[in-house]
Amino acid sequence: MLLEKVKLIEGLPVSINVCSIIEEPYHYHKELEIVLVLRGKTELKVRHNKYVLSEGDLILIDMRDLHQFYNSTEDIMTVVMHLDASAFSHLYPDIEIMIFTCEECLEEAQVSKLNELKNELSETILDILTNKYDVFYVKKLLTGMVHTIVTEFQGFYIEDHRFKISKESIKDIDISRMYQIIKYIGENYRNKITLNEVAEQVYLSSYYVSHLLKVVTGVNFQTLVNYIRMEYAEILMLEKKLTLTQISEFCGFSSPGFFNRFFKEWHGEFPSKYKAQIKYVTRRCNKLDDQQAVEIVKKGIGEPRSGKIKFSDVRNDIRKYLPKNLLTDIQKKEYIIEALKYYNAHNNVI
Repeated sequence: MLLEKVKLIEGLPVSINVCSIIEEPYHYHKELEIVLVLRGKTELKVRHNKYVLSEGDLILIDMRDLHQFYNSTEDIMTVVMHLDASAFSHLYPDIEIMIFTCEECLEEAQVSKLNELKNELSETILDILTNKYDVFYVKKLLTGMVHTIVTEFQGFYIEDHRFKISKESIKDIDISRMYQIIKYIGENYRNKITLNEVAEQVYLSSYYVSHLLKVVTGVNFQTLVNYIRMEYAEILMLEKKLTLTQISEFCGFSSPGFFNRFFKEWHGEFPSKYKAQIKYVTRRCNKLDDQQAVEIVKKGIGEPRSGKIKFSDVRNDIRKYLPKNLLTDIQKKEYIIEALKYYNAHNNVI
């Protein structure tokens, strides 16, 4: 099965494993995956992109993204967190279709953001692994970490066939529109989809949508549609139940020839070669017990510094992401009050 079920910690929307993944089969899951390399080196394939990761590297693997670790050194050790994003949909309604990226964060300002995420990750992990955690406190830590991921690491822009954090400042309303468009394409990828049709869904002109997509994603409308189709096609190829012609037709491509060319543009090889090279491997992974894990996490990323979440951050998030057209003013106020109470757990909010 390509879709793997993640066993979450009871009472929490998260799972944590400190383990050495030598190799694993290609797979995906419904949860967001956060991986931090503590020691050693490994290679990672996510969709059409390949990465070489070493000590200190952190990467976010989006929900439902096909991925595989392989060619790891024998001393490899990683922290793997799976996060059920749906648990935070009351704060971020679009979170389950958001696109995150951190592997291109090389500028000083971005490195600072990455270090902040690492700190939040280490604090959460160590709190859970010591088995002395309070559920409400851990949920607060997770909410703070999700806040950082959502506000700092959304990556729409496609350059050199990789998703990157946009260099342009994008309005919140345009981000919301982007997710509406992506969601609509994902629900209708098997059918013919026109620019006018999508524009009607978001109540904008086709010219505006075309311009919006180019500015926000770096690609045109048709490329975005076919990219989403290709993601579904890759899953079908790995399942090996349909021929390439059937896959092309099922996923809405105009012809098998076009599917071949588009796939090669992104993967560097034709679908036939890609499919022929598919091999299934057994997962080779050794997990540490909690005590061992705590020690190696402390050595790998150190003790986290204490941090506090500001009320203003919470309010801004809620006002920014609430479906304003669906809630009354009273409901909005109640929403904010409840969220502030949630953040105020253990008097660690300022």
